[in-house]
Amino acid sequence: MTRVSDADIPESIAFVHDSMSALVYNIAVVPVLTCALTFTAGWKDKMPSFTSVVGLFLSVASLCVGLPTPSASQTCEDLFKIFPNNVAYSPLDLAHWSPASFNFIDSVKHYWNAGHGQLIPACVFYPTNAIDVSRAVEVLNRYPTVKWAAKSGGHNANKDWSSVDGGVLISFRPYMQDTTYNLDGTASVRPGARWSEAVAALEPYSVTVVGGRIGDVGVGGYTLGGGLSFLSSQYGLACDMVVEFEVVLPDGTIATINDSENTDLFFALKGGGNQFAIVTSFKMKTVPIGQVWGGIKIYTGDKASAIIDATHEFAADYSDVKAAIMPTFETLLWGLTEVFVVFHFYDGRDVLTGVFDRFDAIDALIDLTKTQSYSNLLAGNNAANIYGFNYLIRAQTLPLLAGDDGRQLLQYQYNSFNDYAQQTQPQNLDLMVFSFAMQPLPVEIQNASLSSGAQNTFAFDVADGNRMWMEYDVAWVNPLSEGNAYQYANHFTEDIVQYAQKTYPGAVSTHQTNQADQYSPLFLNDVMFDQPTSSFYRPDVYQRLVQIQKSRDPDGFFSKRTGGAKFT
Repeated sequence: MTRVSDADIPESIAFVHDSMSALVYNIAVVPVLTCALTFTAGWKDKMPSFTSVVGLFLSVASLCVGLPTPSASQTCEDLFKIFPNNVAYSPLDLAHWSPASFNFIDSVKHYWNAGHGQLIPACVFYPTNAIDVSRAVEVLNRYPTVKWAAKSGGHNANKDWSSVDGGVLISFRPYMQDTTYNLDGTASVRPGARWSEAVAALEPYSVTVVGGRIGDVGVGGYTLGGGLSFLSSQYGLACDMVVEFEVVLPDGTIATINDSENTDLFFALKGGGNQFAIVTSFKMKTVPIGQVWGGIKIYTGDKASAIIDATHEFAADYSDVKAAIMPTFETLLWGLTEVFVVFHFYDGRDVLTGVFDRFDAIDALIDLTKTQSYSNLLAGNNAANIYGFNYLIRAQTLPLLAGDDGRQLLQYQYNSFNDYAQQTQPQNLDLMVFSFAMQPLPVEIQNASLSSGAQNTFAFDVADGNRMWMEYDVAWVNPLSEGNAYQYANHFTEDIVQYAQKTYPGAVSTHQTNQADQYSPLFLNDVMFDQPTSSFYRPDVYQRLVQIQKSRDPDGFFSKRTGGAKFT
């Protein structure tokens, strides 16, 4: 690439360029720098190193934007009076300095989607238990126009689902992230925990909970969305393993939710999302665990056909319920770099012969699989969980057709995805990464879910056969690319469905025994904000959830004031 010097720019263009730069500098950069310098000047004697200064300076500078509404400010004032050590304002607000202020930047900035870090809450509240949350809800109810959000791990890509701009952020980290093993063999997992932490806490007892495949993902949103796990083909979804929820209701009441108390919510919270109650603790069944085998294998893009064939064979006929895979494809640098990252898992020290043979026959560029503890495996999977980008994710559900039709459908979606990525990425002056994940939903997972004895909102029927939950991601750096990213994500999901319907009309999935249209719900954990909630559930389940939500939240504490999948 040839670098264009200032001398190569025509004088008139250079004048406009310099004028615009000066304008941007004066209306944007100078106030932010002044704000940051004003703060740092007063604390210069407490800054131990140059790198600390730079890190704090950049973080603080990014907070010098926007002002909360008077109602939001008053809400924070009321909370601060009750909890002077558990409410954090921006570090710039020295009048409200408290021990919690040290957590503010991490709470606001630590999101998988870096765009959420541009949303600055009026304050962050750090509860220690359900009573604290209850009192916070009571305060929020005094100011019905103030937005709020609850944050567990911050891994959901959708704006406002765990982030808020100018409102109140309830952060379950760092004071509600513990996991306790109970005498009755259950585990109490609080919503601020991340899965690698929850799993590590239980390993001394040789048990675990059914949870996330990436260690950094938070317990709260993941479980309320259903929760697909490496252990799901043995035990079902994460939500199936919850025997009791401790929650705070929209009016501030603390309630116990189980199969005999508040049974409507016991159903709704198992895959219905965050619009019913604030969960302050999950009591979950535990299952035996020891050393496991697995990790990441990375393959170059020229192995695409072999990986797709291996994925189809594995998903179409699960030979061992202790095994799981999650193949992902990434393309970046305008299509110059294409890789498959395949997550492998086996619940045991050694893999039985034949389980991963098709994948083993493909030469991997990097092989990180090994026998290890379950928590180490989840922590190692964080390597594929890249922070620092803006993200949009979008869900789709595909039939898992038999034989050549099934392989060709998966091959088409790869070809179409890759071709479209290579056509569109060069149109943006940005580092854009397009990726997708293939997540098998075999009858074994559905059977395990049904066998758990707890009805969830997915309403599985093994007669529907095998399906593939797809997650499509678009990642970018330049804020100006957001509109294009939305268009791209939409294209991916619409194109593959239209192709499948046109090319394979009437085709049935592997192990599908009913002749009606296959039920293909979108997976709540992977959906984009504009995908209709009615497409996540069977019609009767959706209507039931609508009724529960309206009856439990008549004033719109959830439906009008915080993000999430809405029931209308």
